[in-house]
Amino acid sequence: MAHLTVQQAREISLAAARAILGEPVDVEVVAGADHTDDDAWFITYRFDDAAQRAKAAAHKWRISRTIRDELVDRGDESYPYIRFASAANSNQQSDLESA
Repeated sequence: MAHLTVQQAREISLAAARAILGEPVDVEVVAGADHTDDDAWFITYRFDDAAQRAKAAAHKWRISRTIRDELVDRGDESYPYIRFASAANSNQQSDLESA
């Protein structure tokens, strides 16, 4: 299994959001392990307002699937875990996000 760099995973994450939503404010990508100790990407999108976060939440599955497909195409089997946050408060997770 190939492991992409954080920068490569960030570029994939930005491209997926642009293709589905338009331009996100910012994205943070961190490599780690999930609850089963498998490799994972933890991706946080930050948006300026609640309407942008709501739109992102409505398309969360499509964004995740787009990222996952691109990761697999590049030989990285890590699963992408996505959350949405306010740009004003980067530590606050959106109430609109589901597991």
